[in-house]
Amino acid sequence: MEIAEAEPSTILIGFQIGKSESTGSDSDKPPYTLSALTDLLALIMGPACFNYLRTEKQLGYAANCFAFEDLGTVLHFYFYIQGSRDKAGPDVMNREIYNLIDQQRVLFHHLAGTDEGLTKFEGAKLALKQRISVRAKHTSLYSRARDFNSQIFSSTTDFSKVEKRLAAVEALTVGDFVEFYEQFIVGDGRRTITSQVYGASHVMPAELEEGEILVEDIEEFRKQLTDLF
Repeated sequence: MEIAEAEPSTILIGFQIGKSESTGSDSDKPPYTLSALTDLLALIMGPACFNYLRTEKQLGYAANCFAFEDLGTVLHFYFYIQGSRDKAGPDVMNREIYNLIDQQRVLFHHLAGTDEGLTKFEGAKLALKQRISVRAKHTSLYSRARDFNSQIFSSTTDFSKVEKRLAAVEALTVGDFVEFYEQFIVGDGRRTITSQVYGASHVMPAELEEGEILVEDIEEFRKQLTDLF
C-alpha cells in the first residue's frame, strides 16, 4: 500500500505460532509451552532486533520484535519497523529483517552447544518467570476484578494459568527453543504475513515479488479475506 501524505513508511511481519495453551509438537510438554517459547524468543531476540535494525542499519526510529496473543488465545511473533530514511523503504526493511532472522538462527545453533549459551538461556528463563509473576500480581481491587471478568468471559477460562505458564517455562530446554525457532520462524512450513506501507519518503517498487499482493483499498480487501483464506 502507498500513502502519499504520510512521511514515514512501515513494515510489519507476523509469524503465526498457534494456540496459547498448546503443548507444541510434543504432547509430553506442559500446557502453555508454545506461549512460553514465544515470550522467551521476544525476551532473547528483542535487544538484537533493536541493535541491528535501528542502531546498526538505521532503518527507522522505531524497530522491535515482540510476542502477541490475539484475543488471548492465538500466539503471534512480530517484527516492526517505521522510518523515513532515504533508500530504506519497506522492501529494504523486509530484507534486513530476514537477514537478522538468519543471523540469529546461526547464533542460536552455536550457543546451544556451549556452556555460555546454556547460562544465557537459563538467565532468560529466570527473567521470564519473574516477568510472569510480576504481571500476575493484582495491584488493586480493580485489576483483580478485571482479571476475574476476563476469565469468566474467556473461551479458554483457566484460573491457574499463571502457575501453568511458570511450569511451562521451567520445563523448557535449549533444544526446545532451537526446534521452535526452526519450525515457526525459519522453517518451510512457517505461517507468515507481511504488511508494507509506503509513505512519501519512499517509492514503491514497480513490480511485485512472488507471493505479494498490492492492496489499495483496505476495506475491499478485508471483504475478500474469506474467499482468499
